[in-house]
Amino acid sequence: MLMEIGYPNNSITTYKWDNVKDFIKNKEISLNEISKYKEMDQLRKLNNSFKHSSLIDESTKNKIPELRNATSITYMDIESFYQRVKNGPTEFLDDLAKKFRDEIYSFDDVKIQKMADRITYRMNENDSKLLIEKINSNLK
Repeated sequence: MLMEIGYPNNSITTYKWDNVKDFIKNKEISLNEISKYKEMDQLRKLNNSFKHSSLIDESTKNKIPELRNATSITYMDIESFYQRVKNGPTEFLDDLAKKFRDEIYSFDDVKIQKMADRITYRMNENDSKLLIEKINSNLK
């Protein structure tokens, strides 16, 4: 929903995590810089592990500190993990929404130059002047 509001013309399949990651990366947003990304990824992997099996696969187990050294995983191990990550979804989504807002509405010299580079190589001088006029008239 968050991406559909901010980017209404995208055709991303949001239930596939790899598609979401690619979409975020294409917006030049670093996943590792999103608050609580690591915790959310651990939660996602643990959820998928439970969804597909009654056992937690070793690679998932090894990425979660509360489970890493457990010989058999107990309710208390899962509860400990949950206590650590329970606020993660809200923090993750809040920070991701902020990064999307910045990507959509914040313009610095680097971003403006990239936009100009993407479009001006296809334009002649008259077209670029017309574009500048249209932008200026929209700002009034």
